Amino acid sequence: MAILLAILTLVLCQTPPDDQPPPVEELPPASRLGLRIEGVRAGTSTLDVVVVVPDGASYLEAIARWRPQVRYPVLIDDGTPTARDQIARFVRAYSPKRVVLWAHDGGPLPEDESERRSAIEDALVRSWLGDAGDMDDLLSFWRSREALAPGVVVSHPRDPAWTGAIALASFRAQPIVWAGRPSNVNAMMTRAQVDDLAGEIEAKVATLLMDWRDLGDRIDSLTLCLQVPVKYDASTPGAPDREVRATTDRLGRHADDRQGEKRWAWSSQIVGSEASCAYQAMCALFLLPESALLFDASDGRGPYERYALEPPAQVLQQAGLETLLFETPRNTRDVWLSLCDEARREDLVFVNSHGMRDAFHAANNQRLRPGDIPLLSRPAMVYFIHSWSAVQPAARETVGGRWLERGAYAYLGSVNEPYLQGFVPAEQVVRTMRGAFVWGAAVRFPRSPVWKIACFGDPLIVHGAPLRRIEGDPPLDDAEDLAEAMRRSLREQDFVAGVRSLAMLGRDEDAARLVRALLRERNELVTPELAQAALASVMIAGEPAEFFDLYLRLDEERSRDPRNLDMLWNRTRPMRRARDARARALVAYLQTHLRDDQRVEDAADLALTINRLDGPASALSWLNTIAPANNRDERTLSETRARLRRR
Repeated sequence: MAILLAILTLVLCQTPPDDQPPPVEELPPASRLGLRIEGVRAGTSTLDVVVVVPDGASYLEAIARWRPQVRYPVLIDDGTPTARDQIARFVRAYSPKRVVLWAHDGGPLPEDESERRSAIEDALVRSWLGDAGDMDDLLSFWRSREALAPGVVVSHPRDPAWTGAIALASFRAQPIVWAGRPSNVNAMMTRAQVDDLAGEIEAKVATLLMDWRDLGDRIDSLTLCLQVPVKYDASTPGAPDREVRATTDRLGRHADDRQGEKRWAWSSQIVGSEASCAYQAMCALFLLPESALLFDASDGRGPYERYALEPPAQVLQQAGLETLLFETPRNTRDVWLSLCDEARREDLVFVNSHGMRDAFHAANNQRLRPGDIPLLSRPAMVYFIHSWSAVQPAARETVGGRWLERGAYAYLGSVNEPYLQGFVPAEQVVRTMRGAFVWGAAVRFPRSPVWKIACFGDPLIVHGAPLRRIEGDPPLDDAEDLAEAMRRSLREQDFVAGVRSLAMLGRDEDAARLVRALLRERNELVTPELAQAALASVMIAGEPAEFFDLYLRLDEERSRDPRNLDMLWNRTRPMRRARDARARALVAYLQTHLRDDQRVEDAADLALTINRLDGPASALSWLNTIAPANNRDERTLSETRARLRRR
């Protein structure tokens, strides 16, 4: 209790320094839950090192060697650019003294479902008890400690999100409930299917012999590490209209509550590949936001007044976060796009917008597309007031899907049209999080029917004190220092491996400097593989012209990779504002590298550049080569033609 009171004094920023904090038992359940989380964190230290492993088996063994008093981040490099970008983002934010590579020689994970479940549970037990017990012993130990077992993690042994499950279960002292089966995140469950899943989870939670039926009990959170649909059809049989609801807003509520207002747990969902789910978990466990970006596309009038972003911006500034606020008149499409010229380092993002699954809007109804979401150089939590953004989180063509691809590890968005009042105002979210509310509770109203707002990430993220860092080596035999591997690669002139290592070390300036020297002195060594390895680092640390020169070194397939194209269109925007030969060369290249999912918008933006370089006749001629696919495309082309003719 003394630890909880000390943490309470620390995290309740609205409590005057000379006042005594309120008694813990008088706090809301969500705040008491946050204090329990912080109490466990206060007894944990983290090594000043990041461990990178090549596969799930090595990841599981590295987690098994955690201990309650000392832990360390573990990330998976599965060989994909996405995984390496995630590692680089995490390392930039965590800023460890060392990054090490480690592989377990114990063979792959079992294919058999039962054996894999046993392997995961064995790792969970060892991370707490070493070799001195089994799952029953661990549950008994957790039951005997009042602050432990704040929630349950729901997963399936064959689901790739098991990587998030084992990390969150071990670090947060949470039982894993094996339920459901992996399916299509972007699909829709029936009402019967989500009821069955909820019933299965509740029945298995009841077997844990811990209080769970009410908020404020022992178990108050539910982390769904499972690729099940994020939405379901809540309409009754024979109803004329479909009533779409969010799965994470249904789970954690009692099935026998007809109004759907009685929660027993705050829930959230982690989805993606093994590497991505490990990344989301590690960000939630080891990072805290240091800066914020708030973009308010509304005029702040009428119902939007309650959702204005200036008040939460002030709260965040008072809490010590570097805060950027964009509101009228600095909330136009051009201002937003200027934010995309460079990778963003803000790790807490609030956006107040409107639109559909594949579009959002700045002021004056100016449309933006998912490709206009900036690259994140650091992991971020994103609160997106907008309709439909989370309807298909595994589809990069959607707003929410692109934020998750960009590196968001926690996301709040809607799976349908929720109406503005369906969202918790951002000021309330910020104040409750500063008051020790967990993420899964801060983004929801205390009492409301099941609705359309989906929550992603670890629901138990709390903005409290940072973890205590200590020096030392992780208990992993033969771990290789990544900086040493990088130096060896460069000595051997294996520049691809060297640049990849520099990127994963977060040393983007060094990677950009090396590529700059190679382009100048050893031009032939800048292969398509090297260009790909250095692309994100040069976007972050290089100039736009340097980025474009490097992009030209990609082969045809890589030059048309959708993620690379997003970087190309965003980073080279400053070059398109010039009137020189480089701008003309860039325009010619972009004309043959439009993005498939926003072809017309790219063509329209490019037409404005062509107009500045060669006049409206050339710009209109270019637009006439672009065929619209739908009425929305036709409107965009017509509006751009009219704009050009007015000039």
